[in-house]
Amino acid sequence: ILSYALVANFAHFLRQRYGYFPHTIINGRRKSGKTTLTALSRFLFWGNNPLPAIRPKTEAQLRQLLSQTTLLTPIEDWRELSSDAGQVEDMLSLLHASAQVFVLRRITTSNKDVNGVYLSLSAILADANYNKDVDVDTADKAIFVTIDSEEGIDLKKAEESGALLKNELESDTKLHNLSL
Repeated sequence: ILSYALVANFAHFLRQRYGYFPHTIINGRRKSGKTTLTALSRFLFWGNNPLPAIRPKTEAQLRQLLSQTTLLTPIEDWRELSSDAGQVEDMLSLLHASAQVFVLRRITTSNKDVNGVYLSLSAILADANYNKDVDVDTADKAIFVTIDSEEGIDLKKAEESGALLKNELESDTKLHNLSL
């Protein structure tokens, strides 16, 4: 995950050059370390800087999020991706498309906030409790990493630690100050 996060900062270049760079979604049970990995990636590449303000609930919001920065965009506990709403399929379709192209298709609607051409600048690293089957075509456009006991992860140790690393990262406001 950390290697992916490092390379994901160059997703915009790789999509322009080679026409491909996937997104990653970490899934698994509660307290398995999903959010800790996402939080660690956020602190490594964003520091104490604020993330883009959009937490995507629709395809249009995800399109805007992908176009805001060239840095990896971590989405912690992406509950909206786990819902049964029809928007989930639209968001997965956009992740599929944005993994393969740099310029996303032009949107023309009556809503001026949504109109325009969007670029697929960012790669998404999200953690979610997504457990639905993904079609074969999307499987390599959004990489699904499962953290579970079936994958060799000792969930008892994760539960005992109580997400200590995540709590430490979030509580240390001086983590990235240069004057330490």
